[in-house]
Amino acid sequence: MKIEFDKPIDIYLFFVWTAILDLLILLNIKGIVRIIFGLPFVIFIPGYIFIFLLFPDQEIDIIERIALSFGLSIAIVPLIGLLLNYTPYGIRLTPIMVCLSGFVYIVGLLAIWRWYRLKEKERYKIAIYIDLPKDRVERVLTIALLVSILLSITLLIYIISTPRQGEKFTEFYILGPAGKAEGYPTHLKINENASIIIGIVNHEGKKLNYTVEIWLLQYSSFLSFNGNGYVKLPINMEKNFSIELWVKQNSNVSNQSYVSAKLGKKEFWLGWRLGCIVLAVGDEMIMAGCGNLSEWHQMVVSKDSNRISLYVDGLFIGEIPEDSSYLKDVYLGVGLNGSINNFRLYNRVLNNSEIKQNYEGNIVTYGLISWWKFNEGYGNITVDSVNGEKGVIYGGSWEYPENRTVEDSWFMGKIEVSLDSIPINIEKEWEPQWEYNYTFNIDKIGRFKLAFLLFIGKTEEFEIWKEYPEEVNRIDEAYRECHLWISVGEN
Repeated sequence: MKIEFDKPIDIYLFFVWTAILDLLILLNIKGIVRIIFGLPFVIFIPGYIFIFLLFPDQEIDIIERIALSFGLSIAIVPLIGLLLNYTPYGIRLTPIMVCLSGFVYIVGLLAIWRWYRLKEKERYKIAIYIDLPKDRVERVLTIALLVSILLSITLLIYIISTPRQGEKFTEFYILGPAGKAEGYPTHLKINENASIIIGIVNHEGKKLNYTVEIWLLQYSSFLSFNGNGYVKLPINMEKNFSIELWVKQNSNVSNQSYVSAKLGKKEFWLGWRLGCIVLAVGDEMIMAGCGNLSEWHQMVVSKDSNRISLYVDGLFIGEIPEDSSYLKDVYLGVGLNGSINNFRLYNRVLNNSEIKQNYEGNIVTYGLISWWKFNEGYGNITVDSVNGEKGVIYGGSWEYPENRTVEDSWFMGKIEVSLDSIPINIEKEWEPQWEYNYTFNIDKIGRFKLAFLLFIGKTEEFEIWKEYPEEVNRIDEAYRECHLWISVGEN
């Protein structure tokens, strides 16, 4: 049995198909119905109608038309999208639908006009042949083939309409005060107010309670000199004391000084001479540590009422008789072609085991009255971490270890928020779900990481602006993390 249509029924069908899809989009109807109408519209209909315009006659058969229709649709749809990208409308659902629908209607009407201009016997017509095989086996196979095709189409529609659940995640971000990914407050004066925007979007598939913790972190750094600079420290120490300094050499220089000061009425210096570490007080001298000093070395000078002693890397080197009563006008790095770090001052004499303990990293705090960590990483001011005194840096530069570590951390506050999960909609412009304008100021000098840590659920309580050196690894415990590097200088 043969069913033949004497009109371009296929073009009319695609007109109706396009109109239904336009109505579904206009009414914002989603789900399987829109997928059923939308998928053929994108990958088949534009190409089929264009082929019909080119070949309204019987020059090519149905198989060739179908194959060419898929190929041309794959070419036409991206081309229309590319052209839209250079217009004010952009690649969005509504502009794409309007352009594709217009293409279908305009090209389809031209195709129909060309079709009617042909002689009737030359026109391409849709014909359906329904003839079951007379042989029973062939009949069963034909029915099975039809059932398989229907099942395949049904399975395809099901897979498209029920896509696999994507990765569950939370968007966590910070923006500048203008709401853009720019204009961040990265250079501030001490106690200057600044603000940024914190944002969260929940795509976890369920409602969640979030906690945002804000921490101020200071990382390790040290001072480097090229032979011309130094650090002047406000030190005026009487009677017994111990000073500790960590130094490394950039190159072997025959004569230079690490520490220069007055010890009573005498000149006092600790430095490098003839390939050796030298402690000199007036005309007296101790020499030790000969060899390569390109690695970090601990140097300790300890003075009691009768003598001044030198230790290098935790080991006693020697002593000089000395009865001077004060230490003042301390300069670090004078003439140094290298780096210095961690200058400590004690108001008592450290014994051998305590000096060894410091060398191993377990710092003795009894009698510690000044500790210049040189971890500011910015500017020409260095701050005593014990009493807040400020030293001035002349001609030095900041250096950062390859494996930087967090040396200190301060808690600056927390924000708690509960958010429902929202699906990702690629058809619409991205919109924020929750944003918070966070205002802050920093009362310390240096270079800091302002870290915003996102946790799921409630977190423990911390005291705002309290120092928590034991929490330096908290950043590794967070679910998400954003940060901002901020340099804070003098007013």
